Amino acid sequence: MDAREAESIVREKMKTVFGVDNLEIYERTLEDGKWYLTVAFFPTRGSDYEEIKQCCVDESGEISWKHE
Repeated sequence: MDAREAESIVREKMKTVFGVDNLEIYERTLEDGKWYLTVAFFPTRGSDYEEIKQCCVDESGEISWKHE
C-alpha cells in the first residue's frame, strides 16, 4: 500500500461513516508497514473550528484513531 491508497481509505471512511467530505491530510509517515496520517476536518457542517486527528492505516486497510 502506498500513501495514496492510505489516504483514499481514510477519505472514504470519513465520508461514509462520519459524513465528512471536506478534509485535509497534512502528514504521512510510513512506519513498520503502517501509514500514520494527520487529518484535519470540520466535524459538522457550518462548524467554525477545525478538528485534527491522527490515524493509522495498516496493510489490511483497517483504520485506528489515536485518542487523546
